[in-house]
Amino acid sequence: MRGRIAAAAVALTAGIGLLGLPYGPGPAVAGDASVADTLFKSGKQAFAKGDFDQAATHFSKALDENSDLIEACWWKASAQEKSGKKGEALASYREFLVLFNGKSSAGTAPSKEEQRLKALADKSVDTLAAGEKEFVKLEDAYVASLLAFAKDNFVRDPGMSRKAVDAVLAVQPEHAEALKLNEKLGGSATADVEAPQGPSAAVGPFKDVKDWLDLIEGKWFGSRNSTFSGTSMFLDCKGGIAITPTGFIDTGVSFAFEYEFKVVEAYDASWVAGIGFASKDADFIAAMVIPGQIVLERTFADGTHKDLVQMNGPAVKLDTWHRLGILVKGPAVEVWYDGSKTLSWREPSGANFKGQLTMVQIKCRTESRLLRFGKVD
Repeated sequence: MRGRIAAAAVALTAGIGLLGLPYGPGPAVAGDASVADTLFKSGKQAFAKGDFDQAATHFSKALDENSDLIEACWWKASAQEKSGKKGEALASYREFLVLFNGKSSAGTAPSKEEQRLKALADKSVDTLAAGEKEFVKLEDAYVASLLAFAKDNFVRDPGMSRKAVDAVLAVQPEHAEALKLNEKLGGSATADVEAPQGPSAAVGPFKDVKDWLDLIEGKWFGSRNSTFSGTSMFLDCKGGIAITPTGFIDTGVSFAFEYEFKVVEAYDASWVAGIGFASKDADFIAAMVIPGQIVLERTFADGTHKDLVQMNGPAVKLDTWHRLGILVKGPAVEVWYDGSKTLSWREPSGANFKGQLTMVQIKCRTESRLLRFGKVD
């Protein structure tokens, strides 16, 4: 998944640059064919040296500059595959095939090189998709074992049965048999987390925060990408954005953020939703949710990125509420997701985290019904 994160982070850096924030260089002017060619050549040079992560980044930027340069998409996929990021590579090969077919449909005859790459992409998709199918089989086996356990304990231990059903629905929220069992058991043990009438109750250390600042009620994020309706905030972005509050928030040394959201529409498989919560010098740190992972990532002043820590998880379902919480105590940070602590990390230098809140979003449309800040004793 690192390739998908890196690609998303490139878009995020572009968004930050457009806003004039001091967390990375701004992007080149979109649509510049000469810049695209330069990036494409740089990608091939990095590829030849075996620096596949850097190569994928260059190819992705080249395609952003010139959408007709579909060769860059194939090379990006190849670089991702070479670095072992098979999931990202499969998505990029499929993207190349979509671009190839779109070019043909528009009446533009593909070049011989594009036709050659198309044949290679077809083979790569078949090979990588086989691995994807194996993952699906493993997930199905996991779900089947949980359902068997839930049925076995339905009468003698309804509480354990309910927990097993909850675990199935966390992976496959629309699983018909699990939904029926859930109904017979009187509803999910964690149903309040997904309650449609309003934000879920705080859990873990977030229950101890006494004075919350409601950032939705105060409409703290005014931009062309944000709108407010009742008690919800909507962010819509087909590229990458980083939106800071309209006013200053004094975080102090220890603080917390909570963000409850759902992805209403994904414009691309590499969508991202999250919160940038701290800066150190010119570095930018964000907790991000992407399909299948929770990531704590640092963006450096030169625009490069580093995953500080990450956790693999089930794919995030669209139009489903999720809760992202960030707890900072001096140089230590915890990331909570859907009621459980998923990541923890400590700044090696021992320096305290400080910096303004930033909403991070890439290639998706979200609704949030909770976004708040509080200080921690």
